[in-house]
Amino acid sequence: MKLRKPLAGDVWVIALVVATVVFFWWDRFPYLGRDDPASRLQAAARAGEGIRPLSLPALATFDWDRVVFFAPYTSRETAANAMGFDWPQFPADLAQSESFHLVVFTSGKTVVSSGRMRRCLPDVDKALLAHPIPRDQASFSLQTTGDCSVLRPAR
Repeated sequence: MKLRKPLAGDVWVIALVVATVVFFWWDRFPYLGRDDPASRLQAAARAGEGIRPLSLPALATFDWDRVVFFAPYTSRETAANAMGFDWPQFPADLAQSESFHLVVFTSGKTVVSSGRMRRCLPDVDKALLAHPIPRDQASFSLQTTGDCSVLRPAR
């Protein structure tokens, strides 16, 4: 049996299939391609069903003193009030979107890291939203049921 040489059209079809898979994979699972605290938190949310403890200092090993979680539809003004300072790089689309939560790590009056977390990866309990949580109190409970996880205050 004689094999034929791949044609240029075959290469384009393969490239298109790979590009399509990567595009949809990246949109659905962006945390798999990054290594930041928000993506680590999302990966933990996907780790299985049940309730388990989650230590944010173990996921965010850089220097920070407070973390603040923001819900969808949070305005820049609300964020500034919660953090105690204005953050010019606040993602303006959060105020018009319900598709993600925002986690912001600060040191003093400086944002040292931030990241978007898709809804349910995890959702954030209302008790944790829009107020600074000191690093030494940033231990939570992660509850996963089906495809949705919720980050709650530690029990």
